[in-house]
Parts: sequence; structure tokens; C-alpha cells
Amino acid sequence: MKRRNYILAALLACSLIFTSGCWDQVEIEDLAIVRAIAIDYLPGRRAPYLVTLAIKRPAAMGQQEGGGGGEQVVFYAGVGASIALAIEQAATHIPRRIFLTHNDLVIVGEQLAKHGLLPVLDFVVRNPDMRLSAFLLIAKGTGQELLHTAERLEGSITEEIHGLIDQAEDAAETQPVPIFRFLRKITTPGEEAYTVVIQASPLPKDKLPAANGEGAQAGEGGGNGGGGAKQEKSLALAGMAVFRSDRLAGILNHSEARGKLWLAGMTTRGIMAVDDPVHPEETVTLSLTRSQTKITPSVQAGRISFRVEVEAEGDLISQSSQADLSTAEMIEKLNSAKAGAIKVEMEKALQKMRQLETDVVGFGAILKRREPKIFREVADRWPEIFVEVPVEILVKANIRRTGLQAKPARINR
Repeated sequence: MKRRNYILAALLACSLIFTSGCWDQVEIEDLAIVRAIAIDYLPGRRAPYLVTLAIKRPAAMGQQEGGGGGEQVVFYAGVGASIALAIEQAATHIPRRIFLTHNDLVIVGEQLAKHGLLPVLDFVVRNPDMRLSAFLLIAKGTGQELLHTAERLEGSITEEIHGLIDQAEDAAETQPVPIFRFLRKITTPGEEAYTVVIQASPLPKDKLPAANGEGAQAGEGGGNGGGGAKQEKSLALAGMAVFRSDRLAGILNHSEARGKLWLAGMTTRGIMAVDDPVHPEETVTLSLTRSQTKITPSVQAGRISFRVEVEAEGDLISQSSQADLSTAEMIEKLNSAKAGAIKVEMEKALQKMRQLETDVVGFGAILKRREPKIFREVADRWPEIFVEVPVEILVKANIRRTGLQAKPARINR
């Protein structure tokens, strides 16, 4: 018995030699935590990839966002023949180990998007430190220039971008897409990928009179790292980037992007304006609270067509006239006006997609699910066929509520 115990103890002691413990442990003080990556393409160069890293400033980690104390992020850049080589070159200037696991923003310059996103997607998928849940954004111009835009409200430019992404869901005019969803779409037969476009827009140059009479520029001040020339631009979402395979095919403006979301059944909230049915020169503002889209493919005598049915519900938010719009007759007219406005946006989006020959709604994927045999016959030619396929659009709108006050306020004098 004792001999057995000795042998067991010896085996356990030997096993300790092979237990390495936390051999790859790195203290947080030794990490450069990346919050955003901008990747640009420099054509005509042997090292065409320019990578800019937005790294959380160590001195700012113990501060609350926007609490002062200087810039919240610092920027390092490198160039290389590949994205990995560009990051390695940037690392030669960073006194800490680059840590990509917390990065959740991948910003791609417009030139690289036109050249093709395959190198970016390949790098993200292969790198174990990159998160597929990170948002993919297309920058008008260069991603590096966009990252260097001064923050105006949040503590850092990365937090500002996150705020714009969160607000995009309420605006219902575009849709930020995580990388894993982008990958799913470009690998799905009969469907193309899309994501949001972001740009640095110049601020209005007109000045408003200030309360103290100094004529401070509207929106000036408030940034903790901005000031000077950096405050001349601010970030804004600028529509939707649509792709053909992995290359940028074009950009849908806000109206076309919302029409695409209507077609795909992804519009759940937002507001829109229609003409007053009594006074056409006035405006009525309507909200969207719920919508549903149904796409039905049809194949008759070898001819493919689609039927898109949309049901939208919402409320009356405001009106600029004194007309009583709470009657059943007026509500019906507003419903017709809203349905017409939605249909116009959908038709504009469909026209632009056909012009760019990119099916970002996924009509082909729907046909594949409903009629797989038919789709197999046209799969190789679907982009060309999509341009000519008839699409019937039917929209039904329903205004549920008129707010806390049914009739407009009247001024009796």
C-alpha cells in the first residue's frame, strides 16, 4: 500500500514538470489596447496598405469618458505589403504589446473598398485576436483622416463613432453591419453585402449670435481633445455602401438606403414627412412604430417576378397647419400619402440597385429558398437577370394615434 502511494506521489510530482501554468500571461500595464482600426489602400506602391490604430491612452483608463485630462486615444500608423505587416511596422513605434481583442471598429477607406475587401476579411478571420462582432464601416475618403477627426461630444472619437452606430437604429436610414454578418451575406448565393458609410463633414461656417455678444460659432467648444483646426469637421453617417462580391459597387443616399431597408423588412422606427391633405403647402410629420415586409417570388412560364407587400403602422407627430386631421377621412388621406412616400423610397432604392447590378435585398436568396431548381438554372447570371426582373410593390399604411391632442392648438384673437 505504501509502495503504491509512493509511486502515485512520484507520478504527480513528475506531472508538475509538464504543467506550464500561465506561461503566456501579460499584465494589462504591458498592453496597448486597440479601440479601432482604419485600413487604407495606397495604389501604385509595393507596400500599399496603410493601417492606423486608435489605442486607448493608458493615463485615461482610470478616468470617466469625457472627464478631461487630454486625448482619450492616441494614434499609431504603419504601412506594409499586407495588413499584418503594416501592423507590425506600427508596433515598432509602440512601447507596449498590441492587444486587438477589445477592438470593435474596423474602418475601411473608400479606395480599399473599391479595390476589394478580401484582404481585410482574410486578416480578420485568420487572426484569433480579432472579433467577428466588430462593426465594419466604409469611410468616405481615407479611414486615417476620419479617425483624426476631433470628437465633439464624447470623450474620444471611437466613442463618438459608437454613438452614431447606436443612433442609426432609431434613424432607420442606414444599418451598421458586424463583420460576421457581412461575411454571411457575401457567401450567400443570390445576395450581396452592404454596410454603413461614415464621413467627416465640414461644420457650417455661418455664425449665430451668442448670448454674450461675442458671436461664438454654433457647436464650438465642448470637446476635451479638440480645438483649433480640428473642430472644423464632425462625423456623420452618410448612407449605405453596397457591394458586388467583395468590391464597393456604389453608395445609396439616405432616402435610397431607407428604401432598401423597407424592401428587406428592416425598418422598425423612424419619422417621415408628407404633404398636408388640406393645405398641400404645409407639412405633416408621421412616425413609424411597426412594419412588416413580405416578399413572394413567382415563376410563370419560365418568367421570374416578385411581389413585395409592406404594412406600416405609426403615429401623427406634428402638423404645421390648423386643419383638423383627426377625422376618419383625413386619416385615410394621410395613410395614402404615407404609403405613397414609402413606395417612392422603395422604387428609388430598387432603381439604384439595378443600376449598380447588386442585389443587397436578397431577392435571389429568397428565390433559392422557394424555387431552388429555378435558381440553380439562373444562379451564374443572377446579377444580369436581377436588373430585368419585374418587382411589384404594394404598401399599406395605418396611422394608429394622433398623440396626446387630437386637434391642433388654435389661437383665438
